[in-house]
Amino acid sequence: MYSEREIECGELKEALQQREHITVQQTPPPTPPPKPQVAAVPPPPPKPQATLVAQKKKTERSRYTAYMNALPTLPLLDRPTFDNTESALQPVAKLTHSSFTVFRTDLLRHRKMVHCPKRTIWCDATKTNALVIAPTHVISRSENRCVENQAMTRYCGQHVEFFAHKGHFVYYFGTYVVHSLRAVNPPGGEIPSDVSNNAIYAEMGLTEADVRNSSQFLPGGRVGTECFGMQCVGFDLELYRALKDRYRSEATTSEVALKNAEPRKRKAEVELRDENQVKAPRLA
Repeated sequence: MYSEREIECGELKEALQQREHITVQQTPPPTPPPKPQVAAVPPPPPKPQATLVAQKKKTERSRYTAYMNALPTLPLLDRPTFDNTESALQPVAKLTHSSFTVFRTDLLRHRKMVHCPKRTIWCDATKTNALVIAPTHVISRSENRCVENQAMTRYCGQHVEFFAHKGHFVYYFGTYVVHSLRAVNPPGGEIPSDVSNNAIYAEMGLTEADVRNSSQFLPGGRVGTECFGMQCVGFDLELYRALKDRYRSEATTSEVALKNAEPRKRKAEVELRDENQVKAPRLA
């Protein structure tokens, strides 16, 4: 038999156990900690207009050069190499405003010629095929308006004698066929970065100031260009030798004349100095 105190203790203990069991069952499971939020990556900023234009120019150039490099090439056995050796290609004129006098020789009278200084781009280091950049429009002084430039389009599909410059000298590079590249890219592109803006303006018959002040008269309000392909198909060795010899002869004549003029110039300067000394008043 249990005493009353043991019975009370047992009932209290049982009541505490039941309460603890109920408390454990009613306690909700702990809430998991929130997952850290990953910041959303912002979209890249739009590319500047200048970058887009540069990428477009690069894409156009790669298309032009790929087209020209895919054309068949002939071995140029007669054309000298373009390097620093003694047998390298020699200049036929100096790149000055009067350099076009080389084209007035009888040897070129009945030939078509292309010379585009500061507007010629070689397709590779061999300087075989090339690209020529021309403005799409020129100024017609007689009509006082912009007209389509026919300087290169009239030669498309024809053979021409091609001249190009390096430094201050003009070189004859051979016989070329002119290709229209409108099927590769339509005309109207920007002036390439490796082409002289002033050379394009000069071909149009304008200056840089004219272009700034007359943009409203230009198609699209800006200067557009067109690219032409120059495919080398031969080299006229006889023509090259004749032009080279003529330039050397003229250069030698000019050099001799300059040397002969120096003593006369110095003598005249001495005589003028002596004359001024005689005429100078004497100080008391």
